[in-house]
Amino acid sequence: MKKKKPKKLKVIPFKPAMYLSSKEGICLYLQEVINDGSENIGECLEAAMAALNILNIAQKTGLSQKEISHIFYRNKQPSVSSVSKILHALDLKLTVVSKDTR
Repeated sequence: MKKKKPKKLKVIPFKPAMYLSSKEGICLYLQEVINDGSENIGECLEAAMAALNILNIAQKTGLSQKEISHIFYRNKQPSVSSVSKILHALDLKLTVVSKDTR
């Protein structure tokens, strides 16, 4: 009796933007990313913008196209100022709280 070859699994890259359907969901996602610290915040902000279909982020943030490129396409960690501007464009804000308040 011949052994059947197992079917090859097709691996599809995970795209967070497909699962971020509300500002609340985006907020929770970004909070988790920041708290965990294991993800590139630039990539996560890009996913949030894609979920909200924000295409003109440079215009909304006042950042140059070069700065946007550095954040999203060159795997650089953005400055707090850049993160703040992008969050503002997403109608979100960055807040720091004590660990004790959780």
